[in-house]
Amino acid sequence: MLTAMKIKGFRPTASVYRKADINGLYLTIYPNGNKKWEFRFLSPIHNKRRSLRVGDAQFLSLSNARNEVLRLNQLLSQGIDPIEQKKIEELNIQQQAQAQYQLDNRITFAQLYHEFGVFCSSSFGGGEPRWMPYTQQKHDERFTNHVLPFIGGMPVEEITEDDITNLLLAIQARGTLSIRDKVKQVLVAIFQYAFDKKYCQKNVMKLGSRSIG
Repeated sequence: MLTAMKIKGFRPTASVYRKADINGLYLTIYPNGNKKWEFRFLSPIHNKRRSLRVGDAQFLSLSNARNEVLRLNQLLSQGIDPIEQKKIEELNIQQQAQAQYQLDNRITFAQLYHEFGVFCSSSFGGGEPRWMPYTQQKHDERFTNHVLPFIGGMPVEEITEDDITNLLLAIQARGTLSIRDKVKQVLVAIFQYAFDKKYCQKNVMKLGSRSIG
């Protein structure tokens, strides 16, 4: 059984060596002087000896390392391999972080329209931009009057086929059919751009609103 005094007295050698404590806890001493806590156990899943790094002895005390090993042994008593459990926990943390990132960085339709407008009005490789200034101005007028007040504040990912259909029907109901068609044409391009940029999981303009216009 290890003690704080013994741990402090272990000196590095030319090769790695271990000192056993209790319940599968080991202290591993490396040639560079680093001391790491390690849990060695028989996997209930793979039926072979495995090793799991518990922590750095410089920052994790003997008592805390023992407490962690007690927790890991409880997993073993339930037929759970601590290494596999750690992989699951790390994957869950990664997925939660990614989900939170996507939630925090959702782009609204107004932001998307602005970004798409910058993209279309930019010149690439010396060629002419997709939207010349006059074209951009006309699109801005249509979207400012007929689109942004209705869906501008919505996250792009949350916009549905019904939202687009209702938007186009509202423009159509005002008798501005040419504006409806021009808006729809730009919406097709915008949502394809959003889909390609992974701002949304599906292109709503490919799924809905086909019967309009």
